Amino acid sequence: MTVSIPYLFFALVLLWLPRQWLRAGGHVKPSRRRFRSAIRDSNPRNQRQPDDRAIWLREELVKGRNYFDLLRGSIGSWSVMNFCFSLPPVAGAPSSGRWALLGLQAGIFVVAVLIQMIRWSGRISLFAPIFFLMGLTVGVCSWQVALFAAVLVWALNGALPNPEAFLFVQTIALAGFSALFLGTITVMTLLGAALVFLPVVVSLLTKEQLMLKTRRPRPAESGPLA
Repeated sequence: MTVSIPYLFFALVLLWLPRQWLRAGGHVKPSRRRFRSAIRDSNPRNQRQPDDRAIWLREELVKGRNYFDLLRGSIGSWSVMNFCFSLPPVAGAPSSGRWALLGLQAGIFVVAVLIQMIRWSGRISLFAPIFFLMGLTVGVCSWQVALFAAVLVWALNGALPNPEAFLFVQTIALAGFSALFLGTITVMTLLGAALVFLPVVVSLLTKEQLMLKTRRPRPAESGPLA
């Protein structure tokens, strides 16, 4: 196996960079941010109920970091799958080398998902890296499967009560569109679906709910924003 160190370093930086680190410089103009937040929160349609855990598309589309997550997930996963590693083109080479490579690639993605979803602020919290996972599926699965799965899950999002349900539907959609477009559920589709479902599994095992963000901190409180 040949490893391209520059490509691998670039991919790991994109995939393993914790999302909370992207907040650097986010307080340059706090007064303007508070002004925009006050206008947005004054609209009754933007008021969440305390037990509402649904994903609100209009909330997610105004977060610039979501687009960066989508982009870095796509580029990073594409690099890992196509540029970082290569096997020698030997005729009749044992399949064990290909499975070893797939295991290495899968390990990189699993670590990436865990880094993006696990936060520490005095206690462990679990976040649903929705856009990052959509980016991963672009590089791991075919782009057609990833695109149509994303469109379908966002179309059904209004009926999904929480991030766990959202990711479950996306997992099923990936398998379904793989069978539709490719005629079978490929190994790469299974890997992509497993990565999308991984936060749900961790949530079930730890009995911690997946969140998209914490509440905005009040003067007596503190907590990270997604």
